[in-house]
Amino acid sequence: MDTGAKVDKGVIAGANSYGLWDAKKTRACVCDPGFSGIDCASMMCPRGDDPLTTEDANGVTEVYDIQSVVITTATTDRDYAQLSTTTDPSDASYSASTSGRSNQGSFTLTFTDSFGKAWTTRPIPASDEDDTEFATLVVDTYTQPDGSSNAVNTADVTTRDVNNGRIAGGAQTTQHYIRAALMALPNSVVNDVEVSMDKSVDTKITYRITFMGSGTSGARSLLQCNYLGCDRDGCQPRFVGILPASGAGCTVKGALNYNYETEGVAAAATDGQTGTGEDTECSSRGVCDGSTGICGCFEGYTGNACSVQTILV
Repeated sequence: MDTGAKVDKGVIAGANSYGLWDAKKTRACVCDPGFSGIDCASMMCPRGDDPLTTEDANGVTEVYDIQSVVITTATTDRDYAQLSTTTDPSDASYSASTSGRSNQGSFTLTFTDSFGKAWTTRPIPASDEDDTEFATLVVDTYTQPDGSSNAVNTADVTTRDVNNGRIAGGAQTTQHYIRAALMALPNSVVNDVEVSMDKSVDTKITYRITFMGSGTSGARSLLQCNYLGCDRDGCQPRFVGILPASGAGCTVKGALNYNYETEGVAAAATDGQTGTGEDTECSSRGVCDGSTGICGCFEGYTGNACSVQTILV
């Protein structure tokens, strides 16, 4: 069929040149995260670390990606407390604007996966190590054996007070909330992570996040921290930012340095390090089916991204 378009054979052969306004113009689809191809019709498959490799391109043992989230505050007391402990609307002291909210405020973290899609956590309380786990308890006190589950003497039993359903002494700190919030993101985009905390500076809390999962191998995009909050209709999630707002801040830091010529990696005192594991389609141990977005793993490998070796060869 003759469309009327003419081809300049001289341009094709290189004898002639074309230099009009559209000489270097092109157009293409910008695909949503998880899709690829010239028409975005192909689904991308899970990515992961090749289970057969343990060294990076420079022959150094692969390391995890580590990032630090630094919370700065104007106050030194970050112990968890609520603006209002009254949650019953019929109570005269009930306030819809303060009930159940921390007087320290909250922040969220946004994780960007290998496909470029951003995932935001639920609000995380901006408190320190005295924050404890919310427990589902129907009484105000409970007893816990101290050292032995078969305690028979009164001295072997510790009674812990419970304040508004919260154990007065426990181990659920903000660092654990961060880990739980990241691992609760949909589709298991963060399938394993460890978080440690440093509050040696009174007005600064540093959370060191290590991405250890098979789906978060290699160099990761820096987390984004929202500490200003969004407390109005239409916000998702809706939360109050770090309080007091004056002096509050949240900074995410990555690797300061990583010397590929040695096996030494970033120490605990540094801000982080760049992950050096692979982040390849089907972990380089399978073939991606673009029509379904599912990896077809080679024999001896399994998992969503073929990152698990089932036999030794």
